[in-house]
Amino acid sequence: MISRLSTDTFRGRVSDVAEVSAHLGATYILSGSYVLAADRILVTAELSAARTNQVVWTDRLSGGIGDLLQPESELAHRIAAAVHLSVFDAEVEHIMTQPLPTLESYSLLLGSIRLMHRSNKDEFLQTRKALDELIDRHGRIAAPRAWLANWYILRMTRGWSEDRKREAAEALSATRAALDRDPSDALALATEGFVYCHMLRDLDTARKRCEQAVDANPSHALGWLYRGTVNAFKGEGEVAVAATRRAMELSPLDPQRYYFESLGATALLSAHRYGEAEKLARSSLVLNRMHPSTWRVLTIALVSQGRIEEAREALGKMRELEPQLTVDRYIGRLPNAQLETGRHWARCLEIAGLPTTG
Repeated sequence: MISRLSTDTFRGRVSDVAEVSAHLGATYILSGSYVLAADRILVTAELSAARTNQVVWTDRLSGGIGDLLQPESELAHRIAAAVHLSVFDAEVEHIMTQPLPTLESYSLLLGSIRLMHRSNKDEFLQTRKALDELIDRHGRIAAPRAWLANWYILRMTRGWSEDRKREAAEALSATRAALDRDPSDALALATEGFVYCHMLRDLDTARKRCEQAVDANPSHALGWLYRGTVNAFKGEGEVAVAATRRAMELSPLDPQRYYFESLGATALLSAHRYGEAEKLARSSLVLNRMHPSTWRVLTIALVSQGRIEEAREALGKMRELEPQLTVDRYIGRLPNAQLETGRHWARCLEIAGLPTTG
């Protein structure tokens, strides 16, 4: 982000993206114009990538002039959200079309985070190469290793794990290597908590690590999200809801908003607030329909409300993404399988039609 005073130099001048980038060192340029009409403002905005001199996003947005005077402007929020997502999508395209050694480190990191969440299986597996490249480049930095551990977690929760025990050990090795480099790194602490939660099913240690993460950085959104999810698995519903809502408040423009909402819906399940869980799961699915965990949450929420036919439809969508899942396999990887929350969720999936074995 570059200050307004620096960009004022180009106000009223005809400048191409390459010239602005050369002077300011910017990777992306957001530019535009506005028209006033009575109490309304119409903004035309476009985002260009300096490296290609191409427009990656453009739109026309309108709002009230009074909105611009508010501490939290809705119009500014909409522009920022669109720009945020467009940058991540552009970086995904960049790492998919360019050889890894030629890519800037920030491209590798942003593109990897986005790709590991939104991709199909083949693209997801390719993301590992980008993370390994980052680790090789930045041996003293914790973040790439923490994101590698997140990669293992997502691989397991999507049903793509081939050897849970081995992959859990590799994920834990990655978080410990990250913490060796920075013992107070909130991302590494929170991720290690999720490794203990999802891959090792040790909820007590998981909660301890997540608490350490938010103690180290009380504004770390992913730390609060993972902490709330662990609370949900332990059946601490209202605590879980409060933590996941805190996470969403801390990162309202997060490019992985669907993930925050999906785990927030899980927290609401634990609190037996099934209507709210359904609503948040459906919101998450608008952003990403390829995440099977969200379909499972929606199925459980619908069964818990007695809406069995709708639950069967949701389960059908989930099985398109994860056709090999059975109740037994779900229980086998569920962190809270031995607790009442886990038993209830498994019963709901069975009621909706998930095969017991297969």
